[in-house]
Amino acid sequence: VSAFREAFGATRLRVASRRDVNGAAAGVGASSCARPPPSNTTMKMWSTAARLEALGTTCVDRKTNATRRVTDPPLFALAYHYARYLLLSSSQARSRLPANLQGVWADGLKAPWAGDFHLNINLQMAYWAAGAARLEASLDPLLRFVERLAATGTTTAREWYGAPESYAEWGTFIRPWVAHGFTDASGDARALGENHWALCVVCGAWLALAPYEGLAELWPSDTTLLERALGPIAGAVAFFVGTYLVAMGDGTLVTGPTTSPENAYRWSPVNAESSDKSVNASSASLSKKQKKKNTKKEQRKPARRHRWGTVAMAPAIDVAVLHRLFEAYDEGCARLVDHDQAAPVDHHHSMMMICPPALRAAARAASERLPNRGRPAACGDNRTLREYPFDGDADDCAADAAHRHFSGLWALFPGRQISPSSDDDADDDDADPRLAALARETFRRKLAAGSGHTGWSRAWAAALAARLHDGADVEAHLIALLADYFAGNLLAVHPPLKPNAALKSDGCASTCFEADLGACASSYVAPPVDGHHSEQQQQQQQTGAAAESRADDQLFTMAKAAPSKSSKAVAPPPSSSSSKGGRSGSRPPAQTAAQASQASQAAAARAHRRAVQPPQRSRGMITATGDVFQLDGNLGLAAAIHEALLQAHRGPLDRVDLHVLPALPPSWTDGALTAARVRGGFDVDLVWHRGRLANLTLRASVAGGLVVRSSDDVFLDVVDVRRDDDAGVPGGAAALRVTATPGAEPGLTELDHLVPGLAVVLAPRRRPPPR
Repeated sequence: VSAFREAFGATRLRVASRRDVNGAAAGVGASSCARPPPSNTTMKMWSTAARLEALGTTCVDRKTNATRRVTDPPLFALAYHYARYLLLSSSQARSRLPANLQGVWADGLKAPWAGDFHLNINLQMAYWAAGAARLEASLDPLLRFVERLAATGTTTAREWYGAPESYAEWGTFIRPWVAHGFTDASGDARALGENHWALCVVCGAWLALAPYEGLAELWPSDTTLLERALGPIAGAVAFFVGTYLVAMGDGTLVTGPTTSPENAYRWSPVNAESSDKSVNASSASLSKKQKKKNTKKEQRKPARRHRWGTVAMAPAIDVAVLHRLFEAYDEGCARLVDHDQAAPVDHHHSMMMICPPALRAAARAASERLPNRGRPAACGDNRTLREYPFDGDADDCAADAAHRHFSGLWALFPGRQISPSSDDDADDDDADPRLAALARETFRRKLAAGSGHTGWSRAWAAALAARLHDGADVEAHLIALLADYFAGNLLAVHPPLKPNAALKSDGCASTCFEADLGACASSYVAPPVDGHHSEQQQQQQQTGAAAESRADDQLFTMAKAAPSKSSKAVAPPPSSSSSKGGRSGSRPPAQTAAQASQASQAAAARAHRRAVQPPQRSRGMITATGDVFQLDGNLGLAAAIHEALLQAHRGPLDRVDLHVLPALPPSWTDGALTAARVRGGFDVDLVWHRGRLANLTLRASVAGGLVVRSSDDVFLDVVDVRRDDDAGVPGGAAALRVTATPGAEPGLTELDHLVPGLAVVLAPRRRPPPR
C-alpha cells in the first residue's frame, strides 16, 4: 500500500478505490430499541464497535417498556457493503490469484496458515455471493486458478492414483485431474499434510463447480464462459469415473480412502467392560475388606475410551459433491449442444472435445450407481443424516457433533439436493419427504452440541438455516456471527481453538476442538424447535412500526449505482498501526446478585476483547487475544443474506424456480435489494414492507420464462412492462406480451415470454384468480 501511495498519491488511490467499489448492499428498517448511554443516542450515531457490543443484548423499548433483543438491522447492511468491498479489493479481473484466507489484507509476510488456499470450504465460501452481488469480475482470477490447478492436478492424478494422461474413448483433450484439501499459489494438488486435514479427494471437484455456478449459470448466454467453466469439470468427471471410484459387490461406486473435512468418527471401545460378572454375582459373600478393595480397583480403571478415525469410504460430502459434479457436467453439455446447433463448425469441434457423448453417458451411469443413488442417507435412528457411511456411535451418527464443519450437510448447502420446497415435488427424482426434516434435526443437534464456533462456520450455519426457510434462525446466526466473531473494525475472525475436554478424554485428540472464548458466552439463541416465530416476532413482522422503518434508516441497497452515503462511511481495513478489536460475548439481563456478578464478569471479558489490541506483526493478522482475521467470515455473511432474500437453485436453467423472501429475518421489516443476479440470467429488484413482498422487478438476459415462488402464498400480477435503457426490445410490440398465470399451488406465479431488454414489474395479489 505504501508503494502505491508513493507512486500514485493518497488522493488518486482513494479515487481509484471508490471507482472500483461502485456498488452497495441491502437495507432494512432500524430498531427503536434504546440502550444507554445516553438514552437519546440512536444506534446509527454509535461507533461500529459499540453497535457490535450492543448487538444481541437485551434492552427496554422506549415506547412500550417491553424487554427485547437488540437486532440493529442496518448494521448487517453495513457488513454486507464491507464484504463486497473486501472481495473486490482482493480479487479483480487483473488479479493473478484469487482471494486467500486474508485477501490482500495480510499484515506482513508471515500470514496465518501460510496465506494458502483451503479447498474444503474457505475458498469456495469467499466466492459464494460474488456473482449474485454483481462482482463477476472477482470470479475471473478464481476461474484462471481452477484451470491452473487442473493442469497441475493431472500430475497428481497420475503419480498418486495411476490415472492415465487421457482416456482414448473420451479423447485426448480431457485430462483427468484431482486436488485435495489445501493448495498454494503454485497450485500444488497433492494432499499436503496429515490425512485428517488434507485428504479430501473431492475438494478439487468442489472448487471446479464454483465458476460454473457463479458465472456460467448466472450468465447463460455466454458460450465461451460456459466452455471454460466446463473444462475443469470434464477433467474431474474423467478422474472419478475412470480412475478413482471403486465398484462394490452390489455394483455401488464409492470413493476412498478419503475423509469428511475435517471431522472424525468413533467406533470400537478401547477398554470394553469385562464380561466376567462373577465378582458382582458373588459380592454378597465377599468380606467388607474385599468389597472395598474391589471398589478402589474399579475407580482406578481408566475412563471408557473409543478408537477414533478419519479415513473412510464414501462419506456424505463425497456422494453429494459427485452427484452435483455429474449433474452440472450433463447440464452444461446439454446447453453446449443447444448452442452448437446454430454455431459454426469450429464451435462444434470444441463442444465435442469438452463433452464427448461417451463421457456424458458414463457420468450419468456413475451418478445412478453412487450410494443411495447419490442421495443423502439417514442414520440408523432415522432421525438424522449420516456424515460417514456407518453409525459411528450407538446414539448418534456424528460422534463429534460440535465440529465446526457442516460437511455432512453439503447436500443442503451449498448443494441443491435438499429443500423444504422440493419435499412435495412428485416429479422430482431426488425428492424425499424426509430429507428436509432429517437435515433440520441434524443441523439442530450440531448447533446444540456447539458447532458454528468460528466466523466462517457461523456464516455457513446462517446459509444452512436460510435453505431450511427459517428466517428466525438466520437472524440468530447472523447476530451471533457479528456479535461473537467480528472485530470492532468489522473484520471477521477465527477464534483460538482448544481441545474439547469431553471428547479428548474419550480418545479424540487430533480433530475434536472448540472455540476458546474465555469468559465470553455465545450470542446464539436458538429459535423454537418447530421453527415458528414468537408472538412478538410475528407481530413485528406483520404490523411493523413507523419508527422502525424510517426512510433515513434504509441502508440495504444492493445496487450497481453509485455508492450511497452509508457506503461512503465504510473505511478500508486499518494498516498495521491501527487497532483491531476482539470479539464480544452476550450478557443476559441481571435479575439476582449472582446473575449480576456473572454478567459483570462477562461484560469485562467482552470489553477486554473489544479493547485496542494491536496485532503481533510477526504473526500476521492475529490479535493479542489470538483471534485471526479470515476473509471468508465476511463473505459468508453476504452469501447468507442473499440466501435469506432470494433463492434460485431449483428448477432447470431455462425455467428457474425463483423463491422470494424464503427466510426473511423477523426484524428486517422493510428493505430493498436491487440489481441482484440470480441463476438463469435474471437481474432482480426486490422491495418488501412490513415483512411482506411489496414489488418485484425482473430483467431477463435471455428469452424464456421462470416460476416465482412467494413465501406469502400470494399470486403476483404484472403491473408494468417497460423497456430497459440498456438494451433494445427485439420483436417490437409483440415482445411486450408477458403473461403471468397462477401455479399449481398457492404462492406460485408462472411467467412466460420474457425477453432481453424488458423490465417486468410484479406486485402481489392476495387472492389469486382461478386457473
